[in-house]
Amino acid sequence: MPPKKRKLLGRRTAAASDARSARASETPEQTSLRLSRMASSSAARLSTESAAARTERLASAASTISARRARLSVEERSLQNSQDAVRVARLRALQSPAQKTLRRLLDATAKACSRGLENTEQTTSRRLRNTRATAASRASEQPQGTAHRRFRNTLSTASARALESPKQTTVRRVRNARSTASARALESPAQTTVRRVRNARSTASARAAENSEVRRQRLENISQLRASLNGVISPSASFWSNAAYNYDCTVNYPARRDVQIGAMDKVCTFCNAKKWAGEQPGLCCSGSKIKLHSLDEPPQPLRDLLLGTTSVSTHFLEAIRKYNYCFQMTSFGLLRLHVYG
Repeated sequence: MPPKKRKLLGRRTAAASDARSARASETPEQTSLRLSRMASSSAARLSTESAAARTERLASAASTISARRARLSVEERSLQNSQDAVRVARLRALQSPAQKTLRRLLDATAKACSRGLENTEQTTSRRLRNTRATAASRASEQPQGTAHRRFRNTLSTASARALESPKQTTVRRVRNARSTASARALESPAQTTVRRVRNARSTASARAAENSEVRRQRLENISQLRASLNGVISPSASFWSNAAYNYDCTVNYPARRDVQIGAMDKVCTFCNAKKWAGEQPGLCCSGSKIKLHSLDEPPQPLRDLLLGTTSVSTHFLEAIRKYNYCFQMTSFGLLRLHVYG
């Protein structure tokens, strides 16, 4: 009987085994530090990558993943997805707020770059594929799963809305209005009828489930909204009294004939902020009593993204407003109030 062949343990196998052993004995702090170093290294490497190299890398990765998934059965694919979800959830739970912000920034940058390389046909194909996947996922949901998903989405949306500034809220509403108008313009008469019938049924179902308190609150909100709109469209004489202390981002003040505020071409003598000619001196900073702390040097890889020396940082600076709206990157707060006299 011939002897059994001994398996050859290559350096990769030994290295992988050592890495698994080391990671199994890591503390949460060590895991967090390792992930932070990996993210910084990856960001530095990607910042020097050319567009052609990036396209080739993404295509190669997509081909490898597609081939690997094609070899899996439905059960194996489901098991792998479950394991990946558990692993990602554990990693996310160990991340600090700064690491979460960095991860979201890197993900958004990668997604924006990937979307920027798409042509019209690829964009349409991706959206169609996502629509089909979402429809299939919704069709296989149990009622309890649907309720849980909607509740989770409601909490997520409420949390995001609570962090919005008035300007960001206005931009979001304008963007949503444009998207809705574009979708409505592409509808056929039959699709419009189906949408209206579906919306009417949904509204009727929601109204039927209302109790007296919810109905009273809804009607009160509608009345307040109408009164607010009427006040902006046809304001009374007292509407503009102390309006500077109650700024409304939904009002286009320069476009109104009954408001003459001129150009913002004056500079505050206390804080050097731009102001209008008729604005009370010191109104912006309460006569130098309010001081903002100096901004610290941005951490890596955010600092490299702000330099504009690479293709990735150039794209980031061109789309920086979109990232501001997503991650509140320009938010800063007052830490100390200095009162003199």
